[in-house]
Amino acid sequence: MLGFEFVRGRYPSLSPTSGDLDVIGDLVVTMAEALTPCPSAARRSITDRWSGAPGWAAVHTQSPDDLDPWARTNVGILATLERGVSLDGDTLVHSDLHPANMLIEDGHVRVIDWAWSARGAAWIDPAYLVVRLMHEGHSPEVAEAWAVHAPAFAKAPKPLITAFAAKLSGMWEHIARSPQARPHARELADTARRWVRYRLD
Repeated sequence: MLGFEFVRGRYPSLSPTSGDLDVIGDLVVTMAEALTPCPSAARRSITDRWSGAPGWAAVHTQSPDDLDPWARTNVGILATLERGVSLDGDTLVHSDLHPANMLIEDGHVRVIDWAWSARGAAWIDPAYLVVRLMHEGHSPEVAEAWAVHAPAFAKAPKPLITAFAAKLSGMWEHIARSPQARPHARELADTARRWVRYRLD
């Protein structure tokens, strides 16, 4: 037997002029507080989940002709960074926060679709949203300034966030090259690459 709750609401906007940004910022802070320590039901860690995910190392091996010139020059550095990322923590992270996985009504946000949730570091969800904010038109500086309001992101070592940006961009780059990739995958791969380039330049 399956039970479902009907929830009213609309998808929030992450655009630079959106009035939803503050409430979503409050949401990621609340999630980190409420879901730390991680509930015992979450048995899998995000480190285990992402450890086998292909990224820049796989792209480097394929050496595609259409690879972005900056990525081609720095693919070795990116592959090294993604191998060194540490995602360990004791928070239940959603790891797929974007507008279609949130419903907002009367100033309250509900997070849905927890299929990719896992045990990990509390800064992962706000860091993941940096790419989504950039995809909606924010500059890297503004997107990171938004994420800094989450204490876990603000306290995370800068090299760790850079390694995460490399890992995420590599995963999206590999996904975007799959024949089964959805149309938005290339846009997200390009956006994630812009983020890691901003952090490395």
